[in-house]
Amino acid sequence: FFLYSALFSFHFSLFSKIVVSGEKIKEKSEKIHWLCFITNQKCAIFYAEVKFMRSPLLEKSLDFATQTVLFYEEHVKTRKDTTIAKQLLCSATSVGANINEAIYGNSKADFIAKLHISLKETGESIYWMTLLKMTNLIDYNFDDLLSLAEEIKKMPIACINTAKENSK
Repeated sequence: FFLYSALFSFHFSLFSKIVVSGEKIKEKSEKIHWLCFITNQKCAIFYAEVKFMRSPLLEKSLDFATQTVLFYEEHVKTRKDTTIAKQLLCSATSVGANINEAIYGNSKADFIAKLHISLKETGESIYWMTLLKMTNLIDYNFDDLLSLAEEIKKMPIACINTAKENSK
């Protein structure tokens, strides 16, 4: 129980100070039942209140990845060259994966490094979408995806700046 408690405290202490768009990330509380084995082989249920965060950054990055996957699956059906679309798929799905890895980082430095990778992947995704849009190789309106990517790009920057500021 104490190990889990320490792990949750570590993860939540990282995020409790992070500010996105001028607002603290909202938290919600939920009671969890922990089934623990006591040394004399008896079971006991512990009640703990753990705070789960609602992260706009995670939500938006998952939405971005989902929309990109759906775009790619539709595009593949056209049997046109998919080299650039595949590049977009790889970078767009990497954004949220790296944000998720940042959450479980070993340290604040690891957290910041993973967010930097996510930021770079967002920039790469914007590049591939812009290239696809400018070349008209694919008949698709990229404006909504580009707008979402630009919105996502600002969020890791804010998180990184706040994390660095709190390190001082």
